Amino acid sequence: MSTCKYQSIMSAREAEKSAISGRLQSREPPPSKEMIQVYFGSNSYDYPVELMGNEKVIHPFSGVDICLKDDKMLVSARVFSIDGNIRADLTDNEWEIIKNNPFKRNYDSKALEVCDATSGLVILQVELLDRQSLRLSGLFEDGSSLWCVTDSPEILHISKDEIEKYVPQIASCLKTQERLFKYPSDLHLHERTTNKKAARFKEDLLKRKEELERRRGEYARITNEDLRKKALTLAKELTKLCQGGPTLPDSFPQASDPNSYMNQLTKELEPLVKYDESVVAKFNENFRVEAIILRDELLLRQPQQTRKYNVYKFYEGGVNLVVISLIAEDLQRLANSL
Repeated sequence: MSTCKYQSIMSAREAEKSAISGRLQSREPPPSKEMIQVYFGSNSYDYPVELMGNEKVIHPFSGVDICLKDDKMLVSARVFSIDGNIRADLTDNEWEIIKNNPFKRNYDSKALEVCDATSGLVILQVELLDRQSLRLSGLFEDGSSLWCVTDSPEILHISKDEIEKYVPQIASCLKTQERLFKYPSDLHLHERTTNKKAARFKEDLLKRKEELERRRGEYARITNEDLRKKALTLAKELTKLCQGGPTLPDSFPQASDPNSYMNQLTKELEPLVKYDESVVAKFNENFRVEAIILRDELLLRQPQQTRKYNVYKFYEGGVNLVVISLIAEDLQRLANSL
């Protein structure tokens, strides 16, 4: 019996090594059941769960479909290689690699990665962070265009008819993506790399979740005046955090050559992108949880309809300079409404 059991385990293991299809699933509870969160690199799409009832489908862009069913997020997408050929399909978390196309892939129960075998570049990463949050990157179809999305702030949107012109930009964008898994996959099946960006992203998410649960109700016993002062002080700090950075250039570069244009544009926007990233990091580390618990306590002390007019869904989701400024304004408004 032991021999049969061992052979069965080994057979299943060998089948996993050669599999070109599978299913992603996460049993981890969401940090906040109010929000659906989809992360594209440093960009985020956030949707209230109440908008996702009856299995409604949302489209962050036309090439990606997401719905919520039985408290679980289901994602569908079509993935391409740099040459514009289809490499993989993702349908309601069921993934399948297109046959007769050169590829490398590795996966586990929560994540899938597909690399172009010729270039070695990552053309798909999808990772379920919990039942209502995911990270997604790669080359995706969008009608007659392709989106190139990575952990870099840079996102390319290119017409399929012009793919050949933009191959260097696509390759440059994809090169910024760190691999999630080790290769070759038959020797390192399910083994993750020390992908610092992905690991830090998930660690920060879980850290905020734990801190939020620990601090919920922290201000339940303070007076309205003390609560108002705390909220106004935080709003002031957030406003100050968003000020003083570089501004957008007065004009953008003009170039007939797409390669030169993209290089110049990236150079022009680099200071603003770096400042935005530093502000987001400070907000996540020092202010996000405080903002959430202050918001919740302020809302508890006001009429129920107040929630209809505030931007409460932004607090848990992806942020940038504009969103953080909106949170500051919202805290100030709620505080002054007490």
